[in-house]
Amino acid sequence: MDKILIKFVDNLLGDLQTADKKTTPDYSSYVDRYGKEFPGFLTFNEVKEIYMAHVHFTEMTIRKQAPPDDNLLRALYNTISTD
Repeated sequence: MDKILIKFVDNLLGDLQTADKKTTPDYSSYVDRYGKEFPGFLTFNEVKEIYMAHVHFTEMTIRKQAPPDDNLLRALYNTISTD
């Protein structure tokens, strides 16, 4: 679980710093961009979409790695969700 959480956060941080050229990333931009079902919040499916676009796409391209199991992504979501 720790590995997937670290990959998730590192990739999001890298994407935000690259996109905004800032040293302090604005994580809320992901919530604004992906949080469509309940504005201001992310559902499991939205977090999964973020993971697939910002983490797995790189792994799939470079290492031909299969996507993670939904149970692992659910554990990631439960770890980062404050609800």
